[in-house]
Amino acid sequence: MNNLNYILYIDTVNSWTICEIYSYDSNELIKLNSFREKLPKEAGVRLSLEVKKLLNFSDIKKPDLILVSNGPGSFTGIRIGVSFVRALSQGFEIPCIGINTIELYTYYYYSKFKKSCNIFLDGRMKKVYAGSYDERGFSGAFDLSLESALNTLDVNNSINISDMNLDGFIDINEDYPDSFNFILNNINKYINLDYTKNNYKNLLPNYIRGTYVDGK
Repeated sequence: MNNLNYILYIDTVNSWTICEIYSYDSNELIKLNSFREKLPKEAGVRLSLEVKKLLNFSDIKKPDLILVSNGPGSFTGIRIGVSFVRALSQGFEIPCIGINTIELYTYYYYSKFKKSCNIFLDGRMKKVYAGSYDERGFSGAFDLSLESALNTLDVNNSINISDMNLDGFIDINEDYPDSFNFILNNINKYINLDYTKNNYKNLLPNYIRGTYVDGK
């Protein structure tokens, strides 16, 4: 029996704060309400407020599942999103799952362009978080120098997206990834999840790197 009625999605991994509420019924996924705003330094303050607003606007007391983009990306952004979702999962006693940021982003563009897509996110320390999605699926996320990433991924035959102003690349801020298609494509994984196995204790950040000082 399907016990999945409402899904909350959170993304604070980069400079954007994304909160989205979905309903799922009779195999139909509907986005009820969404908050999307570039808040590079305010996510920690605004996140709980915006989620509360979305739940109220949607007339929902609590979601049945929380999905969170858990990295790779900004260390601070990841901590904000994961910590908030862990607290919400514990307080509401509902399942939560982390989603690889690069996988969701590349899937969004692959679904849109119907062509292999690469993501290059600024990872600081002269590195990027990168990955691709094509007809074979997700490549995995890489933590590489920009030069190595450009040589590893097929940039000549793909749509390339970045937040670093790279020549010929799409600016991710002009079309920031939406979670709808990814959630719909993976909806069978989210039905009837067991809270004891998918709760706040099992939700971990996906930093890839250990700390900011690694590699310095």
